[in-house]
Amino acid sequence: MALGHAANRILDEVLDNVGEVHLFMDLLNAVTMALDCSHHSAQMGSLLFVDWLCVWLNGSADCTVILHHVTKSVMFEPLELVHLFATSVKVEAGRRPVRTAAFARKQLTSDMLEAWDSMSRIPSYIGHNFLTLRNKGRLLSPSHIGGGPWLHKVWGSNMLTARLILSVTGHAPIAAYHARFHLGDLPMEDGFLVCLCGSFKGETVRHVINSCGRYDRHSTKFHISQRRDFLPYVEFL
Repeated sequence: MALGHAANRILDEVLDNVGEVHLFMDLLNAVTMALDCSHHSAQMGSLLFVDWLCVWLNGSADCTVILHHVTKSVMFEPLELVHLFATSVKVEAGRRPVRTAAFARKQLTSDMLEAWDSMSRIPSYIGHNFLTLRNKGRLLSPSHIGGGPWLHKVWGSNMLTARLILSVTGHAPIAAYHARFHLGDLPMEDGFLVCLCGSFKGETVRHVINSCGRYDRHSTKFHISQRRDFLPYVEFL
């Protein structure tokens, strides 16, 4: 869009006696999309630029336009000045602002991720038995990228994927799950559900992770302070 408006301004004010124009851009996408009038997120800008180009090129057979891609690392002074000017200008959106498809998609994606993150903290939505895991101390948040934070490390293995989903959702084949859904006889003692290891805490997902003697936790990466961390948890599975 900016390229098209800039081209129109050049045509109106500068190009009376100019036969060759060099346009420098620090975005490779801007260079490739400048002459691409097919359907894409910046199509309107491409159409404006091509419209200007047609008007100017029809004026003389000797007219030439050269597009240059210059990376920001080059520190090209004219581009630096344009960047400083563009970032310093505050333009009011107005009542009906023009939005590209890319901007609209980005906004919708941001709203979606914010809603997912909020709902994933509500027990009535996510489930009271959902196991919250962390990555580097931060709670995992839902994402649409690369399988999300839970599956991207296990989807190469059907076994690990099944174990992860069953344990995180509280649907693992253990006593706590059987008790919730009244599936068969369960080990009880004095009215309390017990684990086969002898613990009165019952065979829950958290008990299996933290202390059940029937499972091996000799990996040094799975000590007590890391049993809610995602990667050590996957190794335990």
